[in-house]
Amino acid sequence: MGLLAFAPIAAWGVSSTAFFSYERLVIEAIRKRLWYLSIDSATLSRFASDYTNAVPKSSLSIMLIAIGVNVDALFPHISRLRNRVEYFEEYVATYFLNCSDFFHNGADESREVKYLGISFADIYERPCNNPFAKFEDL
Repeated sequence: MGLLAFAPIAAWGVSSTAFFSYERLVIEAIRKRLWYLSIDSATLSRFASDYTNAVPKSSLSIMLIAIGVNVDALFPHISRLRNRVEYFEEYVATYFLNCSDFFHNGADESREVKYLGISFADIYERPCNNPFAKFEDL
């Protein structure tokens, strides 16, 4: 009986994964968390494509995130689910900011944010990429 209760939710989630693709979830997370920044749609699409290749998730994980985003909108009092959705959104938004010129431009919210490439967040590719470092001439 317990599993049958979740069958409609699972079926709805499977059918909604076409609408809520992994790339779409990434874009929506950035738009939700970084709403105050000017980010071009093409930039978001390029980042989402690179991010989904760099940070792969299983179909089940994508479905659960999609269900979580939708259920959170309907039932915001479910704190455990809200925490998972917020973690995903914050992680993606932080990853995007680390791959952009936002911090390199002094975190200026009035400038359009440009995506520099997924390698800017990879510590093995760019181990000394610290946008907060200020070096003085010696």
